[in-house]
Amino acid sequence: MNIDYVTIPHPSIYNRDVTVLFANNEIDLPSMKFLLWDAKNGGRHGSIAGQSSHRDKAIRIGELYRHLDNMEVDWRTASEAHIKAIRNGMLCWDKNDCKKPEEFDYEPISNDVMNQKLGLWYKFYKFQESLGEQFNLIIRTKKIKRRKNDGMLAHLDKRSTSDGYMDVWRLRVKGSPKRPTFHAISRTEFAHLYKHLKNDDIVFAMLAYLMVETGLRVHAALNVTQDQFKGFFRHLSNGKTEDDIIEMPYLAKASEDTIKHCDLPLRTVLTIHKEYMNRIFIKRKKLHETRSDDGKIEYNSEALWILENGREVNYDDVLNAFKRASEKMGRKDKSITPHWLRHTFATWSLIDFAKEQNIPLENTGVTPNPMFILLLSQKLGHADPATTMKYIATALRLMGVGINNGPIMMSFGSLRDNLKTQEIIKDEARIEFGEEFDESKFDVFEYAEARGLLNSSKG
Repeated sequence: MNIDYVTIPHPSIYNRDVTVLFANNEIDLPSMKFLLWDAKNGGRHGSIAGQSSHRDKAIRIGELYRHLDNMEVDWRTASEAHIKAIRNGMLCWDKNDCKKPEEFDYEPISNDVMNQKLGLWYKFYKFQESLGEQFNLIIRTKKIKRRKNDGMLAHLDKRSTSDGYMDVWRLRVKGSPKRPTFHAISRTEFAHLYKHLKNDDIVFAMLAYLMVETGLRVHAALNVTQDQFKGFFRHLSNGKTEDDIIEMPYLAKASEDTIKHCDLPLRTVLTIHKEYMNRIFIKRKKLHETRSDDGKIEYNSEALWILENGREVNYDDVLNAFKRASEKMGRKDKSITPHWLRHTFATWSLIDFAKEQNIPLENTGVTPNPMFILLLSQKLGHADPATTMKYIATALRLMGVGINNGPIMMSFGSLRDNLKTQEIIKDEARIEFGEEFDESKFDVFEYAEARGLLNSSKG
């Protein structure tokens, strides 16, 4: 079976796309109906689904179709045994549900990823059932007690019951071990990420800088327009400085009608104007207009993020740019993703706030300081004690500097010639040593070498 994915405008949701499947060059109506419905109802509490998830969901349905086709069945004629065989193959389990990775020539996926796939397939079948479609699969469920703090993806494959329990598919597997920390990077690592993104295309570096300074998700950052930046310079003439913060409205994740606000440092606006908007953007906007007049691309009068060829930046462009930059940083197996910058923003905010308020993160105890909870709720729009504790653990990991995943290595010469990187490393040392930090005795090169950031070569 040949599966193709085509992204089209959603027929009833303004300014929202949805990805649909073409099976053997023909549009697949059952999956299209489901994906259109899910885009409108698949978010939290039945709201509009996230903007970046529609393609991933279409791909997961395509996976199901392909694997079933390899077993000479389709979604209508498949049984639960077929789904179990697919599940075990992806997890590298034998027919007795025992791990046997040596029997497979590929790496197993994680339990959580498998549960996300099963959750969507379960949801697909339940939707078809609601339409009265006929199929052979009998979904066997079991009841589990509802957890107080449910996962954000629980709506994909769990049904609430009035007695405090939930129905889940019996094919679900035990969840993956929970990470004690979020994915976040140090300021040193971000400096390297920024450099590689800038070498790729300045627009990717500017997007990364905006996200790490505001905590915006990638889609919210992509929706920022030129007009939103135009009026910000009046704040400087009204007595504000580069270090001051202003509020910027942005399009929230769940619905195209939900407007929220984030803190935007004026230094961020000034940097984006200086590095991108004053010269590069003007040229690219003209090219964008020219190519759209020729019918080669779709014109967007509000476009701010434009590639060198005049095309507007999309979500996949950003993902691929981060992957390329990560590979150049030596992260071939664990790429930095745009969403890492949201966690990074929150972690840096927590570290800086703790330092300003002289509240040691190391002595948090079993419950976080209420001020930390308030800070993260203001910065991210949501936070609870468990989330806050996880960010504190992430902050402590970053403050260790040397225990970051895959420390960035640079030559002595590169560090010597890069004063900005020296300042970033010095800031890391201030955080690590606190009041004991003595700038007059601090040697940035010795510190970088001791923390595994510097090659032994002096070249």
